[in-house]
Amino acid sequence: MYKFTLGFLGLLSICALSSFALHEYFFGFAEMEYNSEDKKFEISIQTTAHDFEHHMEHMGVELGHIEKLSVEDSLFQLALEEINNGFRISKEGKALDLKCIGFEVNLKDELFFYLQSETTDKSGKWDIEFDLMMNSFPKQQNKLNYVEKGAKTALTFLFSNKERTLEIK
Repeated sequence: MYKFTLGFLGLLSICALSSFALHEYFFGFAEMEYNSEDKKFEISIQTTAHDFEHHMEHMGVELGHIEKLSVEDSLFQLALEEINNGFRISKEGKALDLKCIGFEVNLKDELFFYLQSETTDKSGKWDIEFDLMMNSFPKQQNKLNYVEKGAKTALTFLFSNKERTLEIK
């Protein structure tokens, strides 16, 4: 009876842990703001670190734990390429160059990439493609908040709608 109870508790623990580790939906968030002093967009992209690591594994890149990488590491450069492939901004067909100025993973396993654009004028119709991790997780949902003077404009990106237009005056 003791072995049965121990086995049952072990199985129950594994099932409970599996339900925390596996989830049906995946989310990515970005916040974008224009720095009028520098004339650059500042962007933060957030996702769950273990989801991003699994996505990179699906892409054939074994990152391990991303928080252990340095920005000079070649594996980090591959991760950064994936970020730049998964979040793109363009206006009138010209892509805006984005540079990573930092990244972090917090204690909640949230992964943040901090990006800054090249110098640009903010006004116009910006085409934004935010399909980060959608080829690994078709149920991935990404959201962008554009913040200006305290007001937010939200755009949602799904597998069926990966591109949106943001008009900034």
